Amino acid sequence: MPATSRLALADIISPVSPQEFLQHYWEQKHLVIQRQDPEFYGPIMKAEDIDRWFYLAKKSGEQIGIVPPPGSNLPGGYSTPRDASIKELYQAFEAGCSIALQNAHEYWLPMQPLVQALSEALSAPITVNVYFTPPGKQGVHIHPDIRDVFVLQLDGTKEWFMYPPGYMLPTKTITHWDELSERYQADFATYKDKAPEDLETLDRFVVEQGDFLYIPRGLPHCARSPEDSPSLHLAIQIHSLCWVDLMKAAVEAVSVDHIELRKALEPGFLHNADARARIAERFRAALDLIVGNASFDRSFEAVSSRETSRQKLPPDGHFRDIIDLPRLNAESIVVRRRGLTPRIVESDKFHILQFGETQFRAPSRIAPALRFIVDKRRIRVCDLEGLPDDKSRLVLIRRLIRDGLFTIEELNAPAFEEGAALSTAETEG
Repeated sequence: MPATSRLALADIISPVSPQEFLQHYWEQKHLVIQRQDPEFYGPIMKAEDIDRWFYLAKKSGEQIGIVPPPGSNLPGGYSTPRDASIKELYQAFEAGCSIALQNAHEYWLPMQPLVQALSEALSAPITVNVYFTPPGKQGVHIHPDIRDVFVLQLDGTKEWFMYPPGYMLPTKTITHWDELSERYQADFATYKDKAPEDLETLDRFVVEQGDFLYIPRGLPHCARSPEDSPSLHLAIQIHSLCWVDLMKAAVEAVSVDHIELRKALEPGFLHNADARARIAERFRAALDLIVGNASFDRSFEAVSSRETSRQKLPPDGHFRDIIDLPRLNAESIVVRRRGLTPRIVESDKFHILQFGETQFRAPSRIAPALRFIVDKRRIRVCDLEGLPDDKSRLVLIRRLIRDGLFTIEELNAPAFEEGAALSTAETEG
């Protein structure tokens, strides 16, 4: 069992490799991994931690839900912890309602290392909801999701039902469009008020503590705990950047240089047929303008910058690194902190190393050192390329530790023999 603080994508989908997962399952079909290892996820969360999370989140704006089983007349709904009482949760759970914790990772530190690792591996923001279901109850009605979801079974067991796909790969973006929203919402009408056994299933299985499930967005599903066991699972939601988002960025980038795209639609177009006709005539010209001027590099840089800026410094005890800074030496080994994907923005005089909300501006002459830092996850200070001596290497690494990019793995690592170097597996991200 891997240590909880070191769980990453490769761990939670093992024995399937990340390459196999992306090639054969990602956005295509569900994946079930039954491990028979109840302690695989370690102490991320147990049933007895639910009320502890409640008190940690008491002053937050995050929501906590009381979810009645489908078909029941029990009251339910979502509220913030400060507007609810723990006694209400106790009573609702005993009556048969599931408890849903929204964005549980924001207040439950044991989840955050995994969230950071998945965000980095998948290049996507990650949020985590927790679902705690009483014995013998169905948590939510049959439904598809608009996010890809990783399910980690933390406590108890649950039976899952998968149904033939309808409108696959819906996104939050397109569900605001009437035509596509109707196609997506049509799936809900198909499953409304249906019991799990009422429809033909694509798959049916039980997950136990330590097991893993991947559900691609759009795949209809539901789950039910057995009569003799409650169920606690994480629903890790992956907020992927889609092609439609990249295309939107491309259009916005073209609009910066072309005022035609920044002009307002003709006032009155909602009720004026002539205005609609004039807009239709100009629509084709606008498309031609976009096609003729769209730049992949410019669009990709825009979305990369936005996604990088969303990354957060992890709560991993970094003050210890600040305390140890004076003892850092040329043989020390530093490691990039989890969840951070640095990128370089180039210019003639300066290069900017961006990670999270931090933008470190450095003279262009040290660009080779910055590229080395971007390419390597784990670095021995004296191996940092692009700088003339260990003194300058220590200055740069200390600055990046202060800014939060690196953590210190070993202060006084054993010296290598002449000509030896860290292996590729140790140095590359």
